[in-house]
Amino acid sequence: MKIRPFGVLVHRYSGLAMTVFLVIVGLTGSFLAFYKELDSTINPQLYVKADVQLLWMSSEAAQIGKLFDLDTNILSIPSVTCVLIWLKKRR
Repeated sequence: MKIRPFGVLVHRYSGLAMTVFLVIVGLTGSFLAFYKELDSTINPQLYVKADVQLLWMSSEAAQIGKLFDLDTNILSIPSVTCVLIWLKKRR
């Protein structure tokens, strides 16, 4: 047996073996990257949207800020039913 045909066979089958490995790695990586989307598609009963509103009044935020000696920044977005509050330590 000559060396060239042997090299071609080694190259062919090692390439196929690596292809199988890379396909498995690619598929499992895709499953990990889209885990939440796949899980919510497969198990929709586990992902029920809650009808809860989170509302903070500015007076409550001010009380929390005074309690912990923090500056409070309140952001209210009209199209969203919640108010976001950032608490920042005073210097």
